[in-house]
Amino acid sequence: MVKIAFISTVDNDDLTFEEAYKEIKDIIEFKILDAKCSEEEFKEFLKFVKDANIVFTKLMGGKEAFKYYDELKEFLLKNNIPFLPLPTTSEFYPELERDVTVSEEIKEEVRKYLSYEGVENYKNLLLYLANKFGDCSIPYDKPKPMPWQGIYYKGKCYENLEEYLKLFKDLNKPKIGILFYRNWFISRNIEYVDYLIEIIEKKGGIPIALFSSHLKNEFGSLGIDENFKRFFYYNNKPIIDVLINTTMFTLSMGVKNDITNEPEFLIDLNVPILQGIVSTDYIENWIKGYSINPIDLVIGMAMPEFDGAIIHFPIAGKEKVKDGDVGVPIIKYKAIKDRAEKIVDLAIKYANLRLKNNKEKRIAIILHNYPPRNDKIASAFGLDSPESVVRLLKELKKRGFHVERLYKNGNELINELLKYPTNDKNFITDEIIKKAVGKIKREDYKKWFNSLSEKVKKELIENWGEIPGNVMNFNGELIIPGIINGNIFISVQPPRGFNEDPSAIYHDPKKPPTHYYIAFYKWIKEVFKADAIMHIGKHGSLEWLPGKGAGLSKDCYPDICMELPNIYPYIVNNPGEGTQAKRRGYATIISHLIPPMTISELYGDLEELERMIDEYYETEKEKKEFLKEEIKKKIKELKLDEDLIDKNINANDFEELLREVHNYLQDLKNRQINDGLHILGKPLDGEKLINMIFMIVRYQFEYLKTIAKILNYDWDELNKNKGKNHKIIDKINKIGIEVIKEFIENEFKIEKISVIKVNDELKKILEIIKNIYDNLMRVKEEIDYAVNALHGYYVPPKVAGAPTKDINCLPTGRNFYSCNPQEIPTKAAYEMGKRLAEELLKKYLEEEGKYPERVGLIVWGSPTMRTKGDDVAEFLYLLGVKPVWNKMGRVVDLEIIPLEELKRPRIDVIARVSGFFRDAFPQLLKLMDKAVNMVANLDEPDDMNFVKKHYKEEIKKFKKFYRIFSDKPGTYGAGISNLLESKNWKSLEDLAKVYVEWGGYAYGENTYGEEAKELFKYNLSKIELTVKNEDSQEWDIFEGDDFNSYHGGMIAAVRYYSKKKPKSYVGDTSCGIKIKNLKEEGKEVFRTKILNPKWINGLKRHGYKGASDFSKYIDHIFQWDATSDIVEDWMYEKIAEKYVFDKKMEEFFKENNPYALLNITERLLEAIERGLWKADDEMKEKLRKKYLEIEGMIEERL
Repeated sequence: MVKIAFISTVDNDDLTFEEAYKEIKDIIEFKILDAKCSEEEFKEFLKFVKDANIVFTKLMGGKEAFKYYDELKEFLLKNNIPFLPLPTTSEFYPELERDVTVSEEIKEEVRKYLSYEGVENYKNLLLYLANKFGDCSIPYDKPKPMPWQGIYYKGKCYENLEEYLKLFKDLNKPKIGILFYRNWFISRNIEYVDYLIEIIEKKGGIPIALFSSHLKNEFGSLGIDENFKRFFYYNNKPIIDVLINTTMFTLSMGVKNDITNEPEFLIDLNVPILQGIVSTDYIENWIKGYSINPIDLVIGMAMPEFDGAIIHFPIAGKEKVKDGDVGVPIIKYKAIKDRAEKIVDLAIKYANLRLKNNKEKRIAIILHNYPPRNDKIASAFGLDSPESVVRLLKELKKRGFHVERLYKNGNELINELLKYPTNDKNFITDEIIKKAVGKIKREDYKKWFNSLSEKVKKELIENWGEIPGNVMNFNGELIIPGIINGNIFISVQPPRGFNEDPSAIYHDPKKPPTHYYIAFYKWIKEVFKADAIMHIGKHGSLEWLPGKGAGLSKDCYPDICMELPNIYPYIVNNPGEGTQAKRRGYATIISHLIPPMTISELYGDLEELERMIDEYYETEKEKKEFLKEEIKKKIKELKLDEDLIDKNINANDFEELLREVHNYLQDLKNRQINDGLHILGKPLDGEKLINMIFMIVRYQFEYLKTIAKILNYDWDELNKNKGKNHKIIDKINKIGIEVIKEFIENEFKIEKISVIKVNDELKKILEIIKNIYDNLMRVKEEIDYAVNALHGYYVPPKVAGAPTKDINCLPTGRNFYSCNPQEIPTKAAYEMGKRLAEELLKKYLEEEGKYPERVGLIVWGSPTMRTKGDDVAEFLYLLGVKPVWNKMGRVVDLEIIPLEELKRPRIDVIARVSGFFRDAFPQLLKLMDKAVNMVANLDEPDDMNFVKKHYKEEIKKFKKFYRIFSDKPGTYGAGISNLLESKNWKSLEDLAKVYVEWGGYAYGENTYGEEAKELFKYNLSKIELTVKNEDSQEWDIFEGDDFNSYHGGMIAAVRYYSKKKPKSYVGDTSCGIKIKNLKEEGKEVFRTKILNPKWINGLKRHGYKGASDFSKYIDHIFQWDATSDIVEDWMYEKIAEKYVFDKKMEEFFKENNPYALLNITERLLEAIERGLWKADDEMKEKLRKKYLEIEGMIEERL
């Protein structure tokens, strides 16, 4: 009997071959091997092919898709067995071509059979091979073309749209496009498509289910863009209202040449694309699992994001039908019915945004409110969110949405919100309760509650008691904050719940949201009857609620709350947290620009000191001694010598002190700071625009270096002694700004530039500047696309990034995407990570005289996406390991760096990775853990391999060894910010316990979220050095509470468990690499922002929101001090002087946001009460009086 073997990467081929084989198994012996087989299965397969007549493949991804490829090839050569390794139809791999051992004619004929697909073709393929290689004569048919594209409907194929539409009498219904793979149609593996069609019709829509191949080919495939025109357009206009895409990878693959370009054919179609994932995993695994599998994460989420797809959840997955006669299990895709129904519900809602008249649409605008206090309404990173909403309302009204009243500014909007209930229970009165726009009775909530799964209902009752719970419950009713303005509901997002039950912070990171949280979102849908929701700015709590990491089920809390189109303006430089909103909040991101950036400059006494130092260098000898004493006095007075405490300056060497202080002043002067906040859709102009462009190009494109070169200076040499050379550096900066100004004023005519001679290098940069200018001027598209989304239009994609590091993220107003996880770390990122590690160890060695045995490293998702893996690379290089990349640039393995090359010990690294990193990069958890275990098992001396040394200790003590720690599966955060905000703590011990409780879960190659708190605690007690890297100065360590929660939390835990203070560094890669002491970094931010009139005045322009950001910064400074002891008494004194007792500042707060002044005063009093600030009694009494005064004033206004 003829023996034929096949290596498969596609389940549909297995299914088709199984059907084809039924009729011919008495004359052919045929076996399939799954390319993902085990070693045992491969060895069994070799027994079969030992005397086979032919072996062929269809390897998606080439030989790398099958790890035993080379072994099989050698085996077949040795046994003289013909081998025909083929990829899929649209692929070409030279290495496969080289290994073909059959004729070109046979290869092409087999390729045709495989390309046409279908049961008959596959049956005849096997018969054809039996004839060619089996020395027998069996009748067979030539390859027969099958439909390459068409509309599928109830078992039939329609190759003409007009003919298909005749089936429907009423075309004035929502028309829902469905896209699925052609080979699923040919193999009849489309039960889930049938179910989608059934649900769409049941819910009053018209399905247009297109099967297609993405790429055009010579066999008949027209390619995705042509098929869209043929089947999704009618009379040259798009006919569908929304598209449910169930294919994988990117639609634009092979259509657009450059991935950074926007996909024109999707822009032309102009409909929302809802990504319904057809999982490559078994449904039962998804149900039981903590997330979708890593393959789905890449090809079903990350890559479709490149198209601007709105990411959802698995709507179908694998189910084993039987054990196949062909040697592999036969698998079909089955609908996950409740998920399929939900995506159709959402599709209908998106379609209705296109079909409904704007004046009838009802929109909910949700402002974030963390912490849930009145000083923090509309919290949003880098955004004047109240003013942005005012601009949105103007655009909505202009486009015909029913907006009854417009506001002069953001303050007016906030003042109206404050007249109604808010989340701040301290200021809710009986009168305010009466004015609530909505009240939810128990019986109403009960209906919604009963629609939840049994699991969710049980969790809510166990955690929050009987319905409707106590949170926001007044007189038996849950009250809804906010205002209704025409058809627009503007409100604040409900509190997460930890402030309502602070004890849970110590023991239950997975605590569900409150009954009220669920009720709020149900009220928006069921009572207000919103057509869509907008969440404004980074970031809310919904996407961080407990549940699966990605690919959510009905038991996941974000999924329960999000049942409407979700439009989410989000800062462009935070791809990670924005991606969280996309994948767990089903959001259409509208990227917005960072705040206007500028240089800090010196002010007041710092400026005076620089002038004095200049005079010292320039003056005659007699005056030098006098100036020397004056300078020393000024340095002491400003406490600058304390800022530089880690420089090991010889106190008796004045020249050394002067050099360091002078260089430090230059660092302060040129540090990047924000000049106010961004306002959605508002273009920059004048000085702000010029400064922004300058900050984008000064380092990214070596702009300053180029200008220095034209002026005959060496930029790098100047910066080696930047203090002494500051006048030249200042001049270069000034000319740099003047060139941009002149270039813009002269309508971008290079020949009109007079301040400097333009060489070829500068000319290229000026062309880039023109492009940057054009993209910054397109900022109005933020508003345009946000409101377009409410029309049910498509929002095109763009990569996320920090503009001062990567201009590819411009223009904004786009549904941003992040990266392909398979490529991390890239080669460039590895080099940066290597340098970070080298500089880190160099600094520690200089300060401590030895290498650290254990380093605690904080690793987050957003920096990993922006840098393509700097932190992961640093982790690997500290261990003495480097990645192995394939030809496509994907990391496929690791290799050990020999000690003789490394020239130092291998450092033991304990990584605390964020919950988002865990979810977005599961393959990196395995890679990092694999690296650790490789190093732990090397035959090297303990003093050169600290990992191995500690491995032996910990295996003996704990019987386990882990180095990657994160949150409990399904949860997020480090707990520290929640604890500090709740005030439910007494000592460092409390902070340490919470850090371990929230982060004591181990991850790796063979473990996922294993409880390992004792091991985590043990390692924290041994850490000598902690570090977190920052890749841009578009933000700082005081700007968000997570910086302290993760890094400060680790420091607090190390301090408590080791009884020693670790060295703590910040790796700054905003320009080159600088490793700074954490305290030094904190003081830099304090001097360049908190005390800087330029920064203060920038925020003051934003009224309520500017005051809110002042309040936020003081909160976070206090929190850092609580964990890490980095704030000195003089800093608290300066805060009190600048923000509480300054009359002009007090007037600003009283006029714009008195709640912010109340909070700042309260935080300073808390610092005194907790012993963090050793203030005298007079200061304490002054603060107490000020607090009572402000509190009284607020109460009078209520």
